[in-house]
Amino acid sequence: MWEVTPGVFAQPITYVLECKWGLVKKRYVDDFFEVLRWSKEFGVDAPDGRQVRQGVLGVFAASSFDPKETVVINDESISLAAYAARMNIQLLKAVDFNEKLHERGADNDVTVQRICRVAKDETQVREMIERIWNDPEKAENTLASFSLDNSKLYKFEKLLEGNGDN
Repeated sequence: MWEVTPGVFAQPITYVLECKWGLVKKRYVDDFFEVLRWSKEFGVDAPDGRQVRQGVLGVFAASSFDPKETVVINDESISLAAYAARMNIQLLKAVDFNEKLHERGADNDVTVQRICRVAKDETQVREMIERIWNDPEKAENTLASFSLDNSKLYKFEKLLEGNGDN
């Protein structure tokens, strides 16, 4: 979650990020919307029922979204992206994140996918992305450092899987 104030007289916008590895379908977008709507921080009671607060924008990041999935609303068939937009949820693919990292100055071989492979958990993914975002020139060093720190963990995991040499 992060908050942006676009201008002196503009209402702050609160962005709430949800991430999912793998193919995203309508039910995942619906689940995310329900979490926003019913949360104490982002939801509000309204005359029409529970709604997401004004100024809250959901951002759903995933490796990919099902391009074949359509949603039928009032006898109209719309894409998953259009459906999400109607609920004020922005869909971002890993490619979009990579583009932003590269625009920021990170090398082209620095990708979100690579960050996820190097990290041991979600906390490290966030930490690496933040470090790379703040200092894109040192992105390779950041990845190498985390990779070295996690190498013993990866060796142990391979051993547990039966693929380890030692």
